[in-house]
Amino acid sequence: MYISDEHERALQAVRWEVERLMLAFPVLPLTGPVVLEALRGVEEHLLSYYDAQIWAVARLGQVGVILSEDFNPGAVLDGVSFTNPLDPAFDLAALG
Repeated sequence: MYISDEHERALQAVRWEVERLMLAFPVLPLTGPVVLEALRGVEEHLLSYYDAQIWAVARLGQVGVILSEDFNPGAVLDGVSFTNPLDPAFDLAALG
């Protein structure tokens, strides 16, 4: 399959950005216990499976806040709260 030079440059730029972010922030693994916890999130909290995976990784990884515009802002599920970073009232300093 042929990849144009422009497409190759775009892929490389994305790769560099991902590598930069991985150095700045921990990456939590998707494990068997996370999958089981995600299934519980689907059943008990009525989350979509992929949203439940995000929640489960945060919960088991002891991450207290998920920043996303996709969840219900202000909701707290089993100790994990959801905040919309695109909300005009969002205050990064308030996260501590």
